[in-house]
Amino acid sequence: MSRLLAVVMMFLAMDAYSYQGCDKLATGYEAGYTLYVLCDDLTGITEPEASALMRKLFAQYRGPRDEVLVYFVKSPGSFGRTQFESSSFVGVYYTHDNSLIIWPEIEAKRESFAIEWE
Repeated sequence: MSRLLAVVMMFLAMDAYSYQGCDKLATGYEAGYTLYVLCDDLTGITEPEASALMRKLFAQYRGPRDEVLVYFVKSPGSFGRTQFESSSFVGVYYTHDNSLIIWPEIEAKRESFAIEWE
């Protein structure tokens, strides 16, 4: 029984930290209006964590926070594109909507978070 509990706790911990490493803008896109973040998954992120993540990403941005799209994608091959396969399109943030949407193309997994800038 304790092994089962340990395994369950391990999976919960992995899920809770799945967004770690999704906090760097792709090199070469820091000044444009379309930004890219290499990210395997944002599942398990909370609203306060989503806000902190977006603040960290925009601290790297070299332009005004106006009409900017941030795409979270699984592969560097997606950089420079605006159309993605649903399985590699992890999330999107648009400044005018002020919400981070994870798994935007997979309805069963889709979540939306309002971003607080403090």
